Amino acid sequence: MTVLVSDSAVDPVIGALMGAASAGGGLTKEQHSIIVTLAVGCWGRDEHRVDELSLSPVEVAEQVVDASDRRRLKELLVMLELCGHPLTEDRVAATETYAEALDQAGRSLLIARDLVQASAERTFLDYLRLYGLDPAATAMSSELPPGTTSLRDVLESYRELPVETLGRAFFDFHERNGFALPDGHSSIAQTFVHHDTAHVVTGYEPTGEGEIALGAMLLAAADTEKNWLAFVGNLLVHEVGHVMPGYEHARTELLDHHLGRSMLVESLQRGTQCGHDLSNIDLLAMATRDIDDVRADFSVPAIGTA
Repeated sequence: MTVLVSDSAVDPVIGALMGAASAGGGLTKEQHSIIVTLAVGCWGRDEHRVDELSLSPVEVAEQVVDASDRRRLKELLVMLELCGHPLTEDRVAATETYAEALDQAGRSLLIARDLVQASAERTFLDYLRLYGLDPAATAMSSELPPGTTSLRDVLESYRELPVETLGRAFFDFHERNGFALPDGHSSIAQTFVHHDTAHVVTGYEPTGEGEIALGAMLLAAADTEKNWLAFVGNLLVHEVGHVMPGYEHARTELLDHHLGRSMLVESLQRGTQCGHDLSNIDLLAMATRDIDDVRADFSVPAIGTA
């Protein structure tokens, strides 16, 4: 299984990204890092051939013909645009030119820009939590079991569950990483509940490498728009360092070393073996179950066995 785009579109998509970045005033280090990450980590291409794959808008339009591949390429072009600091008129114009050649300009391009930016902002909230900069961002809400009034009380009770249960693993994840348990008041609550449950089930810790690996595994397991945008957000924040004004960059270029690159490749392999959408596991319904049984239900292979 090839994630993001179809097998036949991989090389022309790489060529489009290289062409657009070069046409936008020169390829930046961040842009090159993202293209290489996708080419090598996601698509298994030779890193040394990436720089040779550059196509014009006309060539891209001739070679990328599937509608879904074109839509995904448009979003990749937007992501690449955000990696080109500073954002200049030339970079925006390059994205527009390639999008027009693919019949992906106009309102759909504006929507793509909003979606990709929003994915980075959601990931940034997780980044803040990891570095202890915004504890309030961990407040969450979810549908509570009958007869309960506080999500935090429910999750706090998981402390008493056997160590092998999903609920206890969820509680231990928060305690181990210094994260506050949710109290049910945040608009991003449900996202965090599912996100942290996915961390627990897949076994990835909330490091930069772990976040990228988790995003890749979820995408390989279920190539949905939600999982795609989460993966984009992880790359922008943890690989490129595209964070909000006023904060220092996270540790970036995580995929330029063996650990990060190998984790990405393995996570893609684990996801393809899974075949279930892991982004919506119902924690409250499964908290008392053995975590190994939950992993078996979702066909989650152990780390190191993919």
